[in-house]
Amino acid sequence: MTHRTRPGRRESCMFDSCLSTVRVEASAMDEEYGQAVGPDSSILHLRCLMDVDPGLYRMLLGLTGDVTPVVQVLPPAALVADVSGSVRFFDRDPADVAPMIRTRAPALYGLPVTIGVGPN
Repeated sequence: MTHRTRPGRRESCMFDSCLSTVRVEASAMDEEYGQAVGPDSSILHLRCLMDVDPGLYRMLLGLTGDVTPVVQVLPPAALVADVSGSVRFFDRDPADVAPMIRTRAPALYGLPVTIGVGPN
């Protein structure tokens, strides 16, 4: 998340602290709804830093489009992907499809991405 400190200057939260926050929120959500992440959880929510370059964001969109054609763009720094068809194609469950994107984004573009997996 980004917030303004002084005009023209921004501070970004540390990637590790954002990741731990996302994990805490995901586990709380699973307890709240009583649904475990598994084969029926076919939605991936991808998020990158708020001040991401638009060109890198488009590349992330293309990378996600290589895994699944069903992608909803949530500018400026997030997108949602339905991987229900990709599960059959890659012979993996959604929790195993997410690391495919999460490892390729920094390797190809130097873009750290957090991904949450949940039900539709």
